[in-house]
Amino acid sequence: GEETKFNGKKFTFFNEQNGLANRYVRKLFEYKNNVFIGTKNGLSFINTKNDSISTFDTSTILNKDSGLPDFQVMDFFVYKNEIYCVTFRLGIFKLNMEQMSLQKIVNYKSFVLHF
Repeated sequence: GEETKFNGKKFTFFNEQNGLANRYVRKLFEYKNNVFIGTKNGLSFINTKNDSISTFDTSTILNKDSGLPDFQVMDFFVYKNEIYCVTFRLGIFKLNMEQMSLQKIVNYKSFVLHF
């Protein structure tokens, strides 16, 4: 239940005790000196220059109205130098690194395929 970095000399461990959103990692994504970690319940990133870890607050997204217990990140992508995360049944969110916030771009119901 943790991520590990080896720089050729030593190991650095990232887990819930030092800031990882959740121990169940769904997706890793590297972009511009950061490793984004999508978990079963949250989104963190590691600055690879100094090994600091930060976690986005998803509590305002997960409320009683969402009907979902977890903010599950399934994938990441970059579009026009902006980072997005795709979640399970919540939609697509744009990451704002300066404000450490998430902006909903697409509701999951808008892109569900019906057969």
